[in-house]
Amino acid sequence: MSAAGPSAGGQRQSSRVGPGRQPGYGRLLRHYRFPLFLLAFAVAYGVLGYWLVAGWVFGDALYMTVIALSTVGFQEVQPLGAGERLFTISLILIGVGAVFTAIGLVTEHAASGELGRELRRLRVNRNLGKFDRHVIVCGYGRVGEATVGELLASGVPTLVIDRDQESPEELRRDGGVGWLNADATQETVLERGGIGRATALITAIGSDAVNVYITLTARMLNPDLNIIALATDPESSDQLIRAGADRVTSLSTIGGHNLAGYAVRPNLADFIDLSTASSEEMVQELTVAAGSSLDGAAIRDLPGTRTSVEPNEVAVVGLKRRGEQMRASPPVDTVLHAGDIIIVWGTGEARRALIE
Repeated sequence: MSAAGPSAGGQRQSSRVGPGRQPGYGRLLRHYRFPLFLLAFAVAYGVLGYWLVAGWVFGDALYMTVIALSTVGFQEVQPLGAGERLFTISLILIGVGAVFTAIGLVTEHAASGELGRELRRLRVNRNLGKFDRHVIVCGYGRVGEATVGELLASGVPTLVIDRDQESPEELRRDGGVGWLNADATQETVLERGGIGRATALITAIGSDAVNVYITLTARMLNPDLNIIALATDPESSDQLIRAGADRVTSLSTIGGHNLAGYAVRPNLADFIDLSTASSEEMVQELTVAAGSSLDGAAIRDLPGTRTSVEPNEVAVVGLKRRGEQMRASPPVDTVLHAGDIIIVWGTGEARRALIE
């Protein structure tokens, strides 16, 4: 059976936004423009000087300039008169000053860690174009960190956008997460993050105003995007919904619901925790892909599907169609169509066969 894998909000796709520009090289060039200018000036000074003072051709003038600046001590290409020797002395003084200035700036840049950060940004920019059908997480605070951990455990491609910090060492070591050290409220940043190719965006920044702005911008850039927003104040939920969020959650609501559930229905809460464990993937969301074996098949005809779950069997426990609410326990004679989202429960080979 063929079907798309689990996603944060179904098979949604938009191609209107490309990978965007990669500005890292311009940043490095701006930082080193002064030493580069000094070196270029020294080379131009030497070539023009040997051409005007000694009357040498361009090749000889350039060769003599390079060996003078590098101080390697090779023999002159032609005998030098008094004027050429004086000019060579001036060239060496200018060139050595330029070289040592450039070395000092590069060393300072590297020692401060800025060079390493710039090189990491270049690596990230090169990899951004590879992200497709991924989830964008805006903000890497406590909520964002927990969210990224769950996405990683579920094998979902994830891109983090955070303005205030660089990628943590554990994420760089483990891999699997893209990182943009930038402001997610800017359209160009979201475009660089491949928002047009993403399936979902989660904005988990500690400011409701910022989350509203990000939601508005993301909805404008990708109308089909599944947007989940964090509300630090429950009263901001309506604003986030009006801005375009598909779902809004707040820490107080989630925490209160979970605490009450553990107190009143502890066994049910344990069962739900077990069913949603990322390592087991006992509950899985699938989207029926057009032309796949699921497209046009009745639920009862899916391999290993039963209304009750035995080893190596699965059950379809939920169905959501475009424009409709999620339905629990759909009838077994229901025919699936492209774009339908099904929730399957079970363990073993039969569950895994549905996503192959």
